[in-house]
Amino acid sequence: MKETEFFYEPCVDEAQTIRNMKRQLLFLKQYTASLRLHSVLYGEDCVQLQVEDELSDYLNYTRSIVQTSRNSGYVHRDPVLDAMERQRRAREKVMEQDQRAYVLLQGILQLEEQEKELLLDVYVRGLKRELVLRHQGDIVESTLNRRLRRACLHLAALLHLQVLKECS
Repeated sequence: MKETEFFYEPCVDEAQTIRNMKRQLLFLKQYTASLRLHSVLYGEDCVQLQVEDELSDYLNYTRSIVQTSRNSGYVHRDPVLDAMERQRRAREKVMEQDQRAYVLLQGILQLEEQEKELLLDVYVRGLKRELVLRHQGDIVESTLNRRLRRACLHLAALLHLQVLKECS
């Protein structure tokens, strides 16, 4: 799968394009919030993260063995291989999410300054609505919504151009 392939959804109307981009940006918001929580919980210490990974590997292994001993239908399957396959799928899923977030962030950073700051405030930094309104120059809610719509459309157009470049 190419970098931006998952963003390309042919949209005929503006409202559908905005809905699709907001869905992508909500993913980015959840992704960055989980990263912030993870860094707060673990202080980004590599040793702790490695211990956590090894512990989850062990728990997955023991859980698969317990499932095997309970279920006679699982006799022909190797619990270690099953656990390794689940780990591989989980790693692939995390890598896909990382790539998706990276592409979104790169797209946001290519926007003009005001739109970039707006999307970063709302979806990456996770600021409250009141702070975003003040940060954008004490604007009203309707102006904020118009700017968000415009920024989503510009981001969608930018990502669509990237898809077209990759295809050609």
